Amino acid sequence: STLTTIIVNNLTDEMQGINNAWIINCTDEAGNSAASDEWVTHIDLTPPEIELHSPDNNLSTSSSTINFNWTVNDNWWNITGNISGDIPTTSLTCNLTINGVVNKTNVTLEGNAINYSANVSYLISDFNDGDYYWNVTCMDNATNTQTSGTHFFTIDSTNPIIAPIYPVEDQFINMQDININFSVNTTGSILKRVLIVLNGTESSYRPESSLYDITCNETIIGSELYYCNTTTSLLDGIHQANITAWDDMDNNITYLLNFTIDAITPASFNFVSPTEGDYANKSQDWYYVNVTFTETNPDSCLLDNGTTNTSMSGDSTTNCFINMTSQSEALHTYMVWANDTAGNWGVSSARHITLDTTKPTVSSASAAPDPAKAGNVIITVVFTESGSGLNTSVEPIVKFAYSNTTNVTLTNDSYIGTTWVGHATVTPGSDGTATIKVSGATDNAINTMLDNNSAGTFTIDTIAPTVNMINSSFNTTDTTPSIAFNYTDALSSTASCTLYLNDTALDTNPTVANDTNTVLTVNDTQSDGTYTVYVNCTDLAGNIDKSSEITVIIDFSAPTATVTLSDPTPTKAGNVTFTLDFNEA
Repeated sequence: STLTTIIVNNLTDEMQGINNAWIINCTDEAGNSAASDEWVTHIDLTPPEIELHSPDNNLSTSSSTINFNWTVNDNWWNITGNISGDIPTTSLTCNLTINGVVNKTNVTLEGNAINYSANVSYLISDFNDGDYYWNVTCMDNATNTQTSGTHFFTIDSTNPIIAPIYPVEDQFINMQDININFSVNTTGSILKRVLIVLNGTESSYRPESSLYDITCNETIIGSELYYCNTTTSLLDGIHQANITAWDDMDNNITYLLNFTIDAITPASFNFVSPTEGDYANKSQDWYYVNVTFTETNPDSCLLDNGTTNTSMSGDSTTNCFINMTSQSEALHTYMVWANDTAGNWGVSSARHITLDTTKPTVSSASAAPDPAKAGNVIITVVFTESGSGLNTSVEPIVKFAYSNTTNVTLTNDSYIGTTWVGHATVTPGSDGTATIKVSGATDNAINTMLDNNSAGTFTIDTIAPTVNMINSSFNTTDTTPSIAFNYTDALSSTASCTLYLNDTALDTNPTVANDTNTVLTVNDTQSDGTYTVYVNCTDLAGNIDKSSEITVIIDFSAPTATVTLSDPTPTKAGNVTFTLDFNEA
């Protein structure tokens, strides 16, 4: 007895669907033969057919429960020519696979193998939001396997998210024509509809309609983020926009956006105490600013000094104030800016204040003439004042003191800008150095100068120089004679001296040195004659002295002679008389 395996090859489609009967007949070497009992074999080479019904391919839904339904068919043929009258049965195993994972397994179906069909449904719940794909794989009891096509579905049960861009919640806006901007994130879907209700007026976005007054655009395709805007014109006041958005699964959300329109700027600025008056002059290094204004929604204030904006106290009120300390000595110009919560800015008029803590000082004090002779003298005082300016309505006291300390107060002639001019009378015989004293000058910030008892000096010279003629009277043939002289003066180092012939000035030396012999020469040719000659000298103070007079005779012509013979001609022997006549001018 031997176990033998026989492999039957070349099974064909013609053998499918019929009951194939078979026996084994064995013959030994002696020719004896025997046959086995009859066996029936069903040949099945055809895999099942699967048709998916639900969910629809590419379905988008907000439901987390999905009904999966499909039909499976197997052995669709007509059985003919069966050797056996037996009708075979079949069994099928189907797997439901979702996102590559078998969700339902070992689904066993049994039935008649002839023209078998079954409709299968499974209800599966608790799907999370997301994208899914699914298929069905079935295997019959002949191990023929078939996998259906793959279908897709999306679950989106999340409401859209609305985020305001402009205005944001509780924002104050300083214009009445505004563009409302917001974003809608559809979180896994596409935007189906947007509705805004503002002051009872509806605005909408419906992409399937060409008539809509809200514009929504998905900036990056597939990003599920849409930017929407609509333009409207509103009056000042508080407003609420009800924004509702739907995705294509009809998930929807409503956002209540509150904002305020305020297009009116702060106004009616009024500087109040203790603010100093405009163009005030103060002897201090600080100034205080206190201002009120009108505004429904005040926010903050800035002090603008032309260089820096400084925050003031009084936020959210209509009264702002600040004390500006440690300020430089200068003219300060400032204005106040106030803004409201909508961003409207209003500005005050410009104000001015000069801070000046420096006292005036004397820059120079001088007399004219200097040296001064007896009589009127003019004294000019120049002050240094770079802050608030001199208060020229308050006259300074200007004096000069003789060398014997006697004071003389000057009379004011003018006081303009930083220059004071006055006059006084110099008394004869008060020669020497006079000292100028100044006090009482005040600037507009009421800083009064310190007394200056040595503001300047000048020389008083009331005594004329003494002019000494060195020459005495003389005769000369020189038609431009020279005269020698000198002068002496206790206070004047030089003098201007002039030579006179018969009261006609014929030579001048403006810088004749004191006590120095000097020669002046007649600068114009003179004729013969007798001349009265003297020298006048004027010292630096204007005092004049005249020298003594001398006589100068100029004679440059030779005498003439005439000879006369008194005897007849020819003469006889004896004495002859000649007469000689001379002529001298």
